[in-house]
Amino acid sequence: MSSRKRKKRIRKENIRNENIVRYLIACEGKETEVNYFEGIKKKFEEKGLLRRDSTVFDLKKYNFEIKGVERGTDELLKEVNRYINRNSNIYDNIWLVFDKDNFSDESFNYTIEQSKNNGYSVAWSNKCFELWFLLYFEYNDSNLNCKNYIEKLDTNVKKNINEKGYKKNRKDMFEILERYSGWKKAYKNAEKLVNKFKNEKSYAKKAPYTTVYYLVKELCEIIEKQDKK
Repeated sequence: MSSRKRKKRIRKENIRNENIVRYLIACEGKETEVNYFEGIKKKFEEKGLLRRDSTVFDLKKYNFEIKGVERGTDELLKEVNRYINRNSNIYDNIWLVFDKDNFSDESFNYTIEQSKNNGYSVAWSNKCFELWFLLYFEYNDSNLNCKNYIEKLDTNVKKNINEKGYKKNRKDMFEILERYSGWKKAYKNAEKLVNKFKNEKSYAKKAPYTTVYYLVKELCEIIEKQDKK
């Protein structure tokens, strides 16, 4: 290919891609988190925000079979680094979504710091992602285990939405939660938790706590701007 033709192709590609914003949302789980963000992606598609010749989102689904706390959440970070090194796509925004669960404090804090050092954003929850769902219904500052959060969430879904209750593999969680109260209520409740622990330096000691609202706010505000056009 001649130098002139190559430059022409590059210019065309730059023109075609200059308005595309690419997200890589790497989730530790393969169902709960992925299904929720797929719901947001669906809303982008409904609003005409997805490009036909490319994608606004590259939603990579990760499933880690991690046994024991010694291996820690850094396995997600390692896999994201490997994936990006193998992939020719250039992402504008890279988010890691993971939970504290039963991982050690050291492993959890390390993963957050290293993710930031790599230039990634983090949407983490302590103890689990279901805390974010629960905040759609109520403010909760009780440091419960994951089982208790799921039980409280199930009760709220059955009482306020439908008899199916909550299942980790439900594909319509974003849709039903938005229909019930909307992300802004969950956002305000999450902000209260952040303010409660503003003097705590250790991420692992902030419980209950979630930064998922940063990512959700960013995405949902894009959708809302489209609605105003």
